[in-house]
Amino acid sequence: LVLTYGPLFRAADVYAYMEQALTPPALLRVLTDPTSWVFAATVNNGWIGYTHVRLAALPEGIASNHAAGVGTTPMEIARFYLKSKWHGQGVAQAMLTTVVQHAEAQGAPTIWLSVWQENARAISFYQKCEFVSIGNGTFLMGEDLQNDFIMERAIAKIPVQTSE
Repeated sequence: LVLTYGPLFRAADVYAYMEQALTPPALLRVLTDPTSWVFAATVNNGWIGYTHVRLAALPEGIASNHAAGVGTTPMEIARFYLKSKWHGQGVAQAMLTTVVQHAEAQGAPTIWLSVWQENARAISFYQKCEFVSIGNGTFLMGEDLQNDFIMERAIAKIPVQTSE
């Protein structure tokens, strides 16, 4: 996180977020929640990225664009991180394909996520992977309130190949 967001945010805000969301007790809650899953992208037994997904309703006031999403629980991509060295090499696409397949296996009709409005690279990647913006939200990074897009896609189709 520090490598990804350090240049964009005050270090104190990044560390405050990490101390709240990435502590051993917080991670243990994620790993023991039966509606939550973590998938790692690895090379030579070392993590290069990970995604944390969970069954979770859309934020209050945000409506699904898909009729199949009404009355069912979608899959949320709560975290999706990949070391920058691996951007543009197909790893993120492979990670997302795993998420889509898992969501389908869990019976989730849609997948949604929240992405910082200033993260053009991530937004472009998600759009290429058939996510569309369905609303706005906020995310607290330490003491800095960020404006996010809420994006969603149906899981009926997996894009064959995109560049990240």
